[in-house]
Amino acid sequence: MNLRDAIKKHKEGSNPDDFRAVIATIAEDLITKQLSGIEQEVQKEIDKLAGKIAQTEDEVKKEISKVINSDKVQRTIKDIITELIAKGMRGLKGDRGDKGDRGESIEGPQGPMGPRGKDYVLTSQDIRAIADIIPKPKDGLDGSPDSSNEVVDKVNSATRKIKLAMIDGLEERLKLLHRTISEKVVSKGGGGMGNVQHELFNVSSATTTVTTVSPISGNGYAIMGLFHNGQQLHRGTHYTVGGNRRTITLTFTPQDDTQITIVYIRG
Repeated sequence: MNLRDAIKKHKEGSNPDDFRAVIATIAEDLITKQLSGIEQEVQKEIDKLAGKIAQTEDEVKKEISKVINSDKVQRTIKDIITELIAKGMRGLKGDRGDKGDRGESIEGPQGPMGPRGKDYVLTSQDIRAIADIIPKPKDGLDGSPDSSNEVVDKVNSATRKIKLAMIDGLEERLKLLHRTISEKVVSKGGGGMGNVQHELFNVSSATTTVTTVSPISGNGYAIMGLFHNGQQLHRGTHYTVGGNRRTITLTFTPQDDTQITIVYIRG
């Protein structure tokens, strides 16, 4: 029954309660239809809104992904992770704990007797352990790669000679040698050899000969030492002696402002 039929029936004298019941039923039906329509419209709007939210969520995710994957953010994340790993490896220093009870000393059983020292042979492990406790020398200045013999050969063959004064104590030793020999050698006897003579000559690159004050005994062979700036000279290699037994001819060119020292027995 619709509303029109209900009004017509009410005019014909129907029971008012029946009329109200019919009206209530019709109203409920209308309201149900209206609510159903509204519910459908609301659901449509909810679906639209959900789609927009999903679309917005995807866009937000894309933007966040772009930011996270950017070089700057990746470097920052890497630095943070590296720092956290470093801190984790070092560990955080905790609070100092309470001092524990003093433990009892325990003496273990005596071990077996080791091998005798004189019979023991060092192992490679022993050698490495000893090497580790030896202090390592500090780096020094680069030394000469020449051997000692090579150094001597270079000094002997050098055109520039070492000055006598540059050799610590050499002059004093020569004077002491001269004084000692003078005290021990007797002026007479000894095969006709006289006293020891010590003489010093200032020479230069222009010097070719030096002349002794006295003749050299032993037919010019009684030369106990001939030195150029502390470097010993050898007869036949660096000098010769003339027939007058006084003239010494140099076979090398001395350096300027240097000295030649001769110790000989005059006679």
